[in-house]
Amino acid sequence: YEPTSIFKIVGTATFQSLDPATYTYWKSRIYSCPGSTLTEAMMMKRIDEINIFGNGNDCDRIWTSHVQMRKYGNILKTDRRFLNPTDYKGGWKAAKFLGSGGEVPMVADRDIREDAMLFLTTKDLALFEQVGFKWMEEDGNMLARIANYAAYEATMRWYGNIGCYARNTHSAIVGLDVAD
Repeated sequence: YEPTSIFKIVGTATFQSLDPATYTYWKSRIYSCPGSTLTEAMMMKRIDEINIFGNGNDCDRIWTSHVQMRKYGNILKTDRRFLNPTDYKGGWKAAKFLGSGGEVPMVADRDIREDAMLFLTTKDLALFEQVGFKWMEEDGNMLARIANYAAYEATMRWYGNIGCYARNTHSAIVGLDVAD
C-alpha cells in the first residue's frame, strides 16, 4: 500500500469521491503539451490559473524533475543569478520563480515525471493519519529472528494518506520535452 500519488491529486480523474466532470470547481488545471519546450509564459499561465480558479489562492511551490529544472535554468541564461535561494530542512535549496503572488520556490525531485512540472498550493494539501509510524509489536516483540540467518527483522506501519482540501488550487504542465 502506498500513499496517494501527487499526480492523482493534481489530475483529472475522480479523487476523494468527487468527479471533476460533475463538480467543475473541484478540478485541477492540467496543460498537456506533448514535446513542447518549457517557457516562462507556460509557467506564468499555470500560476495565474491557480489564482483565478482557486478563489484567489496563490501557488507557493513548484515541483519538477531535474530535466525541467535544467531547462528552466537555460531560460534564465542571460540572468544567471540565483540570489537568496529558499533553504529547506535537510540541506535542500530551491530556485525561485517570480509569479503573480510573489516569489515561488521551485524544487527538483527525482521522483517527479521527467516531462512534468507541478504548481501547488501547499496549504491545501494535507497528511491525514489514523496511526503515525509505529513498530508492529502485538506479540510483545518488536524484532523477529529470521530463520536460518544471523539476522532479525522488524515491521513498521503507518496508516494514513495524502489528501487535499481544494483540488482547484493545483495545476500541472505535462508532456514537456525531455531531451537535454
